[in-house]
Amino acid sequence: MKIYTTTLILLLGLTSCVSNKKIAEATATADQRVKDCASEKKELREENLDQRQRIVELEATWKQMIRDTMAYGEQYRSANASRSDMTILYDKMKEQNDALLNATSSEKQILAEELGAKETALLIKERELARLEKDLKALQSNLALTDGKNVQLLIDMRERELKAEELQRDAKMLKYDLQQRENRVNELESILDNRDRQIDALRIKIKNELMGYKESELTVVEKDSKVYISLSQQLLFASGSAYLDTKGRKAIQQLAAVLNKNPEILITVEGHTDNVAIKSGNFKDNWDLSVLRATSIVRELVKGGVSPTRVTASGRSEYFPISSNTTVAGKANNRRTEIILSPNLDEVWRLLGN
Repeated sequence: MKIYTTTLILLLGLTSCVSNKKIAEATATADQRVKDCASEKKELREENLDQRQRIVELEATWKQMIRDTMAYGEQYRSANASRSDMTILYDKMKEQNDALLNATSSEKQILAEELGAKETALLIKERELARLEKDLKALQSNLALTDGKNVQLLIDMRERELKAEELQRDAKMLKYDLQQRENRVNELESILDNRDRQIDALRIKIKNELMGYKESELTVVEKDSKVYISLSQQLLFASGSAYLDTKGRKAIQQLAAVLNKNPEILITVEGHTDNVAIKSGNFKDNWDLSVLRATSIVRELVKGGVSPTRVTASGRSEYFPISSNTTVAGKANNRRTEIILSPNLDEVWRLLGN
């Protein structure tokens, strides 16, 4: 019994560490033990009833023998037997009666002792049964609590699995998005590299086409992925005029021929002046002069076949000098018209927009 109780306590102490299967086995064992104790209790009670019945029977036998003894005494008196014989008979009957009484008393005492032992054992069994029932209830309660924890654990595990699946999906989407961005970057770099190559090739073509002009009259440079063609006033216009002279018209027509072979190139024409105020009555100020000179070149380009949708005319007056206006040479450098050739970046903007 002590071993079983210790084992049960250990099982209860380890309930939170064992699996549901082991807890179920412990519960089944405890249930069986309770049933065994109840059965043993029933057997002890039945045995107790048998002992009590035996005592009742012995008392009845003893009483019957007393009645028989009295009957024998009555027979003795009524039969008028000899005193000595009757005395001997009486003594013999008394001896038998005393012996039977002693035997009955002894057996009764033994039965009483056995009955007390049985009752003590029954009390111990009842206490053990009550303790087992209490332990069983505690075990069942602990089992229910453990089942609740296991259910919550399963819920938490499922939530973690769903979160992990969501993170995996997010990671895949992010990886896909990064791959798409990388593809767009590569495509964009390819487009820009191609544009740079086109611009460089265009610069070389224009420079080769306009090789007959002096550097002081015309320069072609590449900057910021654009081609800048700077034409001096000396090449294009007479002083204070916005009308192209013959030499300037020829240069613009040569340039138009090259640009017609590169229809994807956008063209901006900027007029620039020095800081000397205009004295001609045909123009309000240097703003007016710079814009009209740019417009004259635009018209000449369009006349040479360049689509007007590709061309923009603008004037910047004296506010973007490339040299100091304190010298004659510096002022001459500032009196210029710049034709800026830019690649069409619509495809680049499309990629950036995506």
